[in-house]
Amino acid sequence: MSHMATHHDIKTTRGALLFSLALLAFSASAQGPTNWRPSEKLIGSVEASLTMPANTSLRSYRRYYYGQVTHGHRLLMGTYVLSPNHAGVQIVSPAQSPKIFDGGCSIINMKYDVERKKVVSIFCNGAA
Repeated sequence: MSHMATHHDIKTTRGALLFSLALLAFSASAQGPTNWRPSEKLIGSVEASLTMPANTSLRSYRRYYYGQVTHGHRLLMGTYVLSPNHAGVQIVSPAQSPKIFDGGCSIINMKYDVERKKVVSIFCNGAA
Protein backbone atom coordinates (compact mmCIF):
# COMPACT_ATOMS: atom_id res chain seq x y z
CA MET A 1 0.00 0.00 0.00
CA SER A 2 1.57 3.29 -1.07
CA HIS A 3 1.47 6.30 1.16
CA MET A 4 0.57 9.60 -0.43
CA ALA A 5 1.86 12.69 1.32
CA THR A 6 -0.87 14.74 2.90
CA HIS A 7 -0.85 18.49 3.28
CA HIS A 8 -0.07 17.95 6.99
CA ASP A 9 2.93 15.69 6.15
CA ILE A 10 4.36 18.29 3.77
CA LYS A 11 3.95 21.13 6.30
CA THR A 12 5.59 19.02 9.03
CA THR A 13 8.52 18.08 6.80
CA ARG A 14 8.98 21.67 5.64
CA GLY A 15 8.87 22.88 9.26
CA ALA A 16 11.49 20.34 10.33
CA LEU A 17 13.70 21.30 7.40
CA LEU A 18 13.45 25.03 8.19
CA PHE A 19 14.22 24.35 11.85
CA SER A 20 17.29 22.29 10.87
CA LEU A 21 18.54 25.04 8.55
CA ALA A 22 18.04 27.68 11.24
CA LEU A 23 19.90 25.53 13.78
CA LEU A 24 22.75 24.99 11.32
CA ALA A 25 23.01 28.73 10.62
CA PHE A 26 23.02 29.53 14.34
CA SER A 27 25.68 26.89 15.00
CA ALA A 28 27.92 28.31 12.27
CA SER A 29 27.52 31.89 13.53
CA ALA A 30 28.15 30.84 17.15
CA GLN A 31 31.55 29.48 16.12
CA GLY A 32 32.53 32.82 14.61
CA PRO A 33 34.36 33.43 11.36
CA THR A 34 36.46 30.65 9.91
CA ASN A 35 38.88 33.00 8.11
CA TRP A 36 40.81 36.08 9.20
CA ARG A 37 43.42 38.32 7.59
CA PRO A 38 46.94 38.01 9.03
CA SER A 39 49.01 41.14 9.57
CA GLU A 40 52.39 41.78 8.00
CA LYS A 41 53.77 42.13 11.54
CA LEU A 42 52.63 38.60 12.48
CA ILE A 43 54.03 37.16 9.25
CA GLY A 44 57.37 38.92 9.82
CA SER A 45 57.57 37.58 13.36
CA VAL A 46 56.79 34.00 12.25
CA GLU A 47 59.25 34.17 9.36
CA ALA A 48 62.02 35.52 11.64
CA SER A 49 61.89 32.40 13.81
CA LEU A 50 61.02 29.84 11.12
CA THR A 51 63.20 26.77 10.60
CA MET A 52 62.94 25.85 6.93
CA PRO A 53 63.29 22.31 5.56
CA ALA A 54 66.87 21.26 4.76
CA ASN A 55 68.48 22.85 1.69
CA THR A 56 65.81 25.55 1.31
CA SER A 57 65.95 29.32 1.84
CA LEU A 58 62.85 31.34 2.74
CA ARG A 59 64.00 34.25 0.57
CA SER A 60 63.83 32.06 -2.59
CA TYR A 61 60.06 31.56 -2.28
CA ARG A 62 56.95 33.52 -3.12
CA ARG A 63 55.05 33.15 0.18
CA TYR A 64 51.24 33.11 0.20
CA TYR A 65 49.54 33.51 3.60
CA TYR A 66 45.98 33.42 4.88
CA GLY A 67 44.31 33.03 8.27
CA GLN A 68 42.04 30.15 9.18
CA VAL A 69 40.19 29.19 12.38
CA THR A 70 40.21 25.45 13.16
CA HIS A 71 38.82 24.02 16.42
CA GLY A 72 38.88 27.51 17.93
CA HIS A 73 42.55 28.13 17.07
CA ARG A 74 43.66 30.89 14.74
CA LEU A 75 46.11 29.35 12.30
CA LEU A 76 48.42 31.16 9.93
CA MET A 77 48.55 29.05 6.77
CA GLY A 78 51.44 29.46 4.35
CA THR A 79 52.15 28.05 0.90
CA TYR A 80 55.64 28.80 -0.41
CA VAL A 81 56.33 28.50 -4.14
CA LEU A 82 59.96 28.45 -5.29
CA SER A 83 60.35 31.64 -7.31
CA PRO A 84 63.76 33.27 -6.75
CA ASN A 85 63.00 36.15 -9.15
CA HIS A 86 59.59 36.91 -7.60
CA ALA A 87 60.15 36.10 -3.92
CA GLY A 88 58.17 37.97 -1.29
CA VAL A 89 54.98 37.86 0.73
CA GLN A 90 51.42 37.94 -0.51
CA ILE A 91 48.41 37.92 1.85
CA VAL A 92 45.54 36.15 0.12
CA SER A 93 42.15 34.60 0.79
CA PRO A 94 42.06 30.79 1.19
CA ALA A 95 40.59 30.53 -2.32
CA GLN A 96 43.52 32.51 -3.78
CA SER A 97 46.19 30.36 -2.12
CA PRO A 98 48.00 28.03 -4.52
CA LYS A 99 46.76 24.43 -4.39
CA ILE A 100 49.71 22.30 -5.49
CA PHE A 101 50.06 18.71 -4.32
CA ASP A 102 53.45 17.68 -5.70
CA GLY A 103 56.66 19.46 -6.66
CA GLY A 104 58.94 18.32 -3.85
CA CYS A 105 60.66 21.22 -2.07
CA SER A 106 59.71 23.69 -4.79
CA ILE A 107 56.45 23.85 -2.76
CA ILE A 108 56.50 24.15 1.03
CA ASN A 109 53.43 24.14 3.30
CA MET A 110 53.49 25.81 6.71
CA LYS A 111 50.91 25.94 9.51
CA TYR A 112 51.40 28.18 12.57
CA ASP A 113 49.16 28.28 15.68
CA VAL A 114 48.85 31.97 16.60
CA GLU A 115 47.66 31.50 20.22
CA ARG A 116 50.32 28.87 21.02
CA LYS A 117 52.99 30.81 19.07
CA LYS A 118 54.17 27.55 17.58
CA VAL A 119 54.76 26.11 14.11
CA VAL A 120 52.40 23.13 13.86
CA SER A 121 53.95 21.84 10.64
CA ILE A 122 56.28 22.80 7.83
CA PHE A 123 57.06 20.36 5.03
CA CYS A 124 57.94 20.00 1.37
CA ASN A 125 55.34 18.52 -0.97
CA GLY A 126 55.84 15.01 -2.24
CA ALA A 127 57.13 14.35 -5.75
CA ALA A 128 54.68 13.21 -8.42
